[in-house]
Amino acid sequence: MNAIRNRKGFTVLELLIVVVIFTVIAISTIWLVVVPFIAKGNCWFTQEGLIREIRFNHPEAEIIVKTETHFTDLSTITVQNNDGSRDKYTLDSDILFNYDLKKVERSDSLDKATLKNK
Repeated sequence: MNAIRNRKGFTVLELLIVVVIFTVIAISTIWLVVVPFIAKGNCWFTQEGLIREIRFNHPEAEIIVKTETHFTDLSTITVQNNDGSRDKYTLDSDILFNYDLKKVERSDSLDKATLKNK
């Protein structure tokens, strides 16, 4: 019996406990670091929701000309109005589809591509 106790090394139970502890640490690190980063990412919006949001607050908006999606920074949306002018908005969104839409710039001039299409 003493020969078994004098062996050097770890038992299977001790190794299993260490693996479980490392697994718990890894999972908690993912939930505390990675998941909030993804949830706060600025790619959680739909085109339909964006159009509804813009038209609700700014009924003069006609079409969305350009969207620039940025994951860690504010997304930029360019909208053409009924009178031909363009407005630029910044959008901050999260995984729950909460929007924070702000108008940042207005351009009264039309570019050549827009004039060509009309």
